[in-house]
Amino acid sequence: MPAVITAIVLVVLALALVFNSRRRRPSGRLEGVEGFRRHMDALSSEARRNVIDRVQQARRDEEED
Repeated sequence: MPAVITAIVLVVLALALVFNSRRRRPSGRLEGVEGFRRHMDALSSEARRNVIDRVQQARRDEEED
C-alpha cells in the first residue's frame, strides 16, 4: 500500500513539473523582444533615429548585394 501512494505522489509531481515547464516557455521567448523595447524606450528620440537609420541602411545594403 505505501508503494502505491508513493507512486501516485511521484506521478502527480511529474505532471505538475511538466505542466509548469510548458507554461513558462512562451514568456522566455518574449523576454528578448521586451528587453529590446525597454532599451529602445530608454534612448532619446535622436538616438532612436540614429539606430533606425543604421538598420534601414543595413537593409538597403543587403538588398543591393
